[in-house]
Amino acid sequence: MPSTLLKNIIEEQGCLSAVFDSTLFKKPIPVHGIESEVSLTYMERCAQAFNTLSPAVLQQLYQCSYDYYIDCCEWSDEVLPTIERPEDILQYLSPLSMQVPAFPAEYNAETAAPIIHLHMDCDWEIEHGMGWLIRGEDILYVSSCDGLPEWKDEEYYRNLEGNFAFGNTL
Repeated sequence: MPSTLLKNIIEEQGCLSAVFDSTLFKKPIPVHGIESEVSLTYMERCAQAFNTLSPAVLQQLYQCSYDYYIDCCEWSDEVLPTIERPEDILQYLSPLSMQVPAFPAEYNAETAAPIIHLHMDCDWEIEHGMGWLIRGEDILYVSSCDGLPEWKDEEYYRNLEGNFAFGNTL
């Protein structure tokens, strides 16, 4: 059955890519299955999970992103935008893509928690941008874009320096 959320679906070198319309950013976001095992069904579940994040999770993302912005402002020599409130952060973020990894062998496309690994541009960290990693409804990482593994235990993310999801500053 064709996807209703994912558009422009292509397969390159065994991996799927598509685009979905983000309700949060009100624009299309490319989504990439980063391994050949990632199915269209699972990619669509991840995109749908992003579009239906709860208000509480969104507020937490705004706050963590704002904290990251404030921390970057403290050590940057650049003239950065003035952001007054955490909920204003979205207008300064530009999503580049959402990466969807394969899930562990003990899961399948219907039982694996959706992964939202979003890579974004932002004015306060031009070189590395900003990344969000959410598994299910759990925010695991908010900071610069890094090639993080998506299926580690929460403790792994809790201990990462500069991970604003757990209050770790740079």
